[in-house]
Amino acid sequence: MLRRWILDIQEKTFKMNRREKFSYVMTYYWYHMLIAVTVVALVVLFSSHFVLRKELEFTCVAVNQRMDEEWEKTIAEGFSKELEVGTSRVAVDSSYQFSYDDIKMEGVNESSYEKFFLKWQNGELDAVILSESFYRHCVKMSGRFLEVDKMGVEGMQIYEDDGKNTAVVLDEDCNGEALLLAFPSSGKHEEICRKFIAFMKENDEIGGNEYED
Repeated sequence: MLRRWILDIQEKTFKMNRREKFSYVMTYYWYHMLIAVTVVALVVLFSSHFVLRKELEFTCVAVNQRMDEEWEKTIAEGFSKELEVGTSRVAVDSSYQFSYDDIKMEGVNESSYEKFFLKWQNGELDAVILSESFYRHCVKMSGRFLEVDKMGVEGMQIYEDDGKNTAVVLDEDCNGEALLLAFPSSGKHEEICRKFIAFMKENDEIGGNEYED
């Protein structure tokens, strides 16, 4: 298409001087130029996005606990330092608030329920901080968790599910349930999950206590 435009301009401006050619192009082809510039800009924008985008090293979400941006920042900054990566490579999110089973939440974004399980299905969740009842709900929804026996959990309180150790008990959550740290089996960073457990052991003051009212 661009070649055709150039040939057309050359043909129609063959006998024009430089000033006349410029005037003719700006008068009759400005919108063609605008389209071309827009297309090039979009190509550069999307190309740079995919080239420069760095995959997350670790993602942790907290479900139905007190939303706390300061807690998120503390975890993300501290753990990214442990991993020796930029803070943008570690995602910590406490905004997942929704109803399930007999748990009814008011004034929450229920779409985060679908978002949570979509991320689970796509292997985008490495760690989840959740109540025991929501853990059971995940299992009922065919969700599976990694066993934590070989993940450096010595000295930590362990949660047992059907004879398997599948979570760490952090504390009680704001509703009086056991607050668990568990790792979806669909996650892609099992070795980093081990490092996260070590990080939480060394910094137990930022584990579950920040979630109590």
